[in-house]
Amino acid sequence: MGSPWDLACKAVGAGKSAQATKAYHLVEDAIEEALSQRGAGVPSPEASIRYRAINPRPATVRDVARLTLEYQDCSVHDLALVVRDPATGLVVPHQKADSLRGLVVDVRLDLPAGGEVELEILPGSPTLSHVGRQFCDGIQVAMTGSDVVGAEAASALVANDRVLESTRVRIAFEPGRGIVSWFDKVAGCELLRDGRTHSPFLPVYDVTPVTPRHDGNPVMTRNANITSRGRMGRNRKGPDARHYSGALRTVQVLSAGPLSSTVQLDYACEGCEFYRVLLTAWADLPRVDVSVRLLKQAVWEPENLYLALPFASGGEGRNELWVEKAGTLVRPWQDQLPDSLADFTCVQDGVVWQGKDRGVAVATPDAPLLQLGPLYYGPRPIMGSLALAGGPAQVYSWLMTNCWETNFEATPAGFHEFTFRVEWGPHIVSPEEGHALCRALNHGIRSFRIRSVSV
Repeated sequence: MGSPWDLACKAVGAGKSAQATKAYHLVEDAIEEALSQRGAGVPSPEASIRYRAINPRPATVRDVARLTLEYQDCSVHDLALVVRDPATGLVVPHQKADSLRGLVVDVRLDLPAGGEVELEILPGSPTLSHVGRQFCDGIQVAMTGSDVVGAEAASALVANDRVLESTRVRIAFEPGRGIVSWFDKVAGCELLRDGRTHSPFLPVYDVTPVTPRHDGNPVMTRNANITSRGRMGRNRKGPDARHYSGALRTVQVLSAGPLSSTVQLDYACEGCEFYRVLLTAWADLPRVDVSVRLLKQAVWEPENLYLALPFASGGEGRNELWVEKAGTLVRPWQDQLPDSLADFTCVQDGVVWQGKDRGVAVATPDAPLLQLGPLYYGPRPIMGSLALAGGPAQVYSWLMTNCWETNFEATPAGFHEFTFRVEWGPHIVSPEEGHALCRALNHGIRSFRIRSVSV
């Protein structure tokens, strides 16, 4: 296939999309059937507004249950609401925000393996200040903060154009550079690697020029684009590739509440119409949720878009990188087969930096490809090379490429979102613990509206 507009080229992409769409619908149907058996359904207008939150994992999950209220339920814009456990009558702290269809209400929950809890939304008083812990049928549900708690709880989070801070972490930004510090306030240590080239979640882009850009000649020896790609070898870019790093332009506070606060970092990024990073810090968790949203331009030439992940376990001692591949934990550049390529690797649920007595886990539900080797053109070392001693110095999430024509679209242009969830601390005592945490973060808590009794 000599050109991206060839029918055969378009057919390959359409076939892969069709397979993915079919798989998606099968999964959605299975989930809908499972939730229906657990009480999910369309509520009647006369019914109370109840939800069920379930932890499907075989381990404790600390996360947020998101409850959705629609316009048809009530006048949600001016609603002062209460979330409570109908079994005990205890009020559950929460944080609410507008959505396109009404409101979303976040509730912090700690659920044990296979645990579940019911929650109910009722009209309430904005002066309500009941905060506590709830015990329901032997299931402990830990909760902190509410939009009705008061100034003392809300002050645990700070968000402005220079810093995002909770009781657990202080993330600092600088114009141009982006995130310059990710400081663990409990342990008193920095979680960014010394000697890093790029700040976390900074976009890094390269494009290889082609002359002429698109001659349309189907003969491979004369098609400039095909010829330039043929010279790349294992580099996935040419020796004359142009490299660009993103630059932080603005920081905007999107929400500031007692449970969480969110800031939006807008970057200038070559190859993208816009590139923004949303950071959400939780008041009572050593965790930050990250959403990367971008509009990719259509580019004919070979291109790659990376995202920097320069994390370290913190503290003193070792800082080993661990990934899971097909159910087995390995250390890139150490546990690989002899003579295997060390440039990049695909991961299952995330990546873990393991230290002596603590670690950092980054869950990657929709960005599984990591770039571990140099970003610049040159000889690519293979396992056994002295150049690989000491493990990868720089780690990047390889978000996009148009260099594998048989496996990806000819252009990655369009709107995209990638999610990362970062957690750290002494509870990550081993690579196994770290990757179990990545799986839990990727699955989270499943919450849904349930059929309830009429009131």
